[in-house]
Amino acid sequence: MALGTTRTRDWFRYFVKIGILVLIAAVFWMLANGPARTWNILVFLALLFMLCVYLAVIYRGHGRNAIVMVASLLFALIVIETTSIFAEGGTIDIRPRGMLASHPVLGWGPESPGVYHHVKYDARTWRTIFDVTYTIDENLTRKVISAAAGPPVAFFGDSISFGEGLPDAQTLPQALADVTEHSVRVLNFAYPGYGPQQFLRPLETGIFDELLGQHPRAFVYLTAPWHAERAACLAGYVLKAPRYEIAEGREPVYRGACWQQWRTVIRELAANTALARVFAERTGQRISHAEVGLYISIVVRAGIVARQKYGVPTLVLYLPAGAEYLKNSGYTDEEIKESFEKAGLAVIDATLDQQRYPDQALTIPRDGHPTGLANRARAELVKAFLANHHLGADGS
Repeated sequence: MALGTTRTRDWFRYFVKIGILVLIAAVFWMLANGPARTWNILVFLALLFMLCVYLAVIYRGHGRNAIVMVASLLFALIVIETTSIFAEGGTIDIRPRGMLASHPVLGWGPESPGVYHHVKYDARTWRTIFDVTYTIDENLTRKVISAAAGPPVAFFGDSISFGEGLPDAQTLPQALADVTEHSVRVLNFAYPGYGPQQFLRPLETGIFDELLGQHPRAFVYLTAPWHAERAACLAGYVLKAPRYEIAEGREPVYRGACWQQWRTVIRELAANTALARVFAERTGQRISHAEVGLYISIVVRAGIVARQKYGVPTLVLYLPAGAEYLKNSGYTDEEIKESFEKAGLAVIDATLDQQRYPDQALTIPRDGHPTGLANRARAELVKAFLANHHLGADGS
């Protein structure tokens, strides 16, 4: 009888070890297969809680009380996180499989050409915020219908330039193609979650050179100071992003990927919890001087590479963050813009006046990304820049 009991306990211990290994593998899989998400982490905490309950039931040793304490702590975290999700008024973001595949240079991107279906819901009401499809072409960039040939205008940037929440016909690059009556070739290299490092790194490595050709027309980069969080590997979804540091010559130097900093892995998990975001909002966490300085240096360096390597001007469409966000940085929006301009980048304030568009939405409700109307208004700014710099359809 004692022998059978011993064997049973051995089997229990065996399955417990297997369960722990599976959970560890699940964590690494989550971190290796795209940005962590609030709901993913909540599910992981629930699985870990269930494992602790399982251990507490089968384990009779002196460590049982410790296991019960861990389970209690996990349960409290689950309750607090769930409450924070609804207090935050968050959303449920369902991205298609393959949209956040690994990329050796950029960190992540689409897995293959095709149509990707993206749905976003309100977490409180389950109402649909948007339900759209993105067409990714054979070059693994978002589809733009424009001139088939000629020196291109290339857009770099994040989900705003990519056109998150909008159909292909309403993105900013497509809007530029439309307002120029398809006389200009337009490329969209932007992608959700990208920061300034995903503007500079492809220029340094030349991964887009075949598409850009020998004489591109212009580069357009829509940005805002909150890109500093991504540049400094502080955002909760940039583990795979290229990482830069300021060298002695005050220029940004590539140092591998963000995940190679252990503190970034912790931030990846923490920053994607609703609790952390609510806490940051309540305590007024703000960006630092060094982080904004790194952001400026990366954008400036990208503009220099664009001019020296490709012979093209860079237009920065700048979205001000405001004094409150920049309070602890020692910078103002005007000083950031001046830093870009002193380095030879053209800068246009991309703020849109809502009063000029009465009863028309410039951002997607409950989301914040620009609408097609906003993109068309900013496309007119880019069109005027091209005309002023004699970069029209004739390339003169």
